[in-house]
Amino acid sequence: MPLPGARDIQDISFSQLAPLPDGRSSQPPDLNDGIDDLVKSIRTFGLLQPIIVCLLPDGKYRLIAGRRRVLACAILQMAYTKAVVLDDIPDPAIANAIWATENLVRHETPSAELAATFEALLMKYGSVEEIARQTGIPADKVSRYLSR
Repeated sequence: MPLPGARDIQDISFSQLAPLPDGRSSQPPDLNDGIDDLVKSIRTFGLLQPIIVCLLPDGKYRLIAGRRRVLACAILQMAYTKAVVLDDIPDPAIANAIWATENLVRHETPSAELAATFEALLMKYGSVEEIARQTGIPADKVSRYLSR
């Protein structure tokens, strides 16, 4: 499903993000789960996936998806981020679907493509520990894909 009314990716300042409304139903209980790994990844490779926001009438942006990325960037004291800016404020059901899809992807399952990628990295770096050091991907996740 393409994003509804998505514009090109833009740079936005974190100061332009509107505070999240209290009681947001899509607030993940595990926001800090794995945050150190995400911080290491962003430090190593930069932000690979932009956050998703919509422009509010007051000129601020409402975060639709990417709370963990925003938290990790805040830890890294970054001022700006890449964001997909939606043209319209999405229906709450659509906003929750975007959020849910991202979170299902984050809790990945082993796949042949990932196993092949880690096999190639093992050939290049020689050990799981070195793959983890070079990529920022935790060694236990690398091992999980290599053991298949």
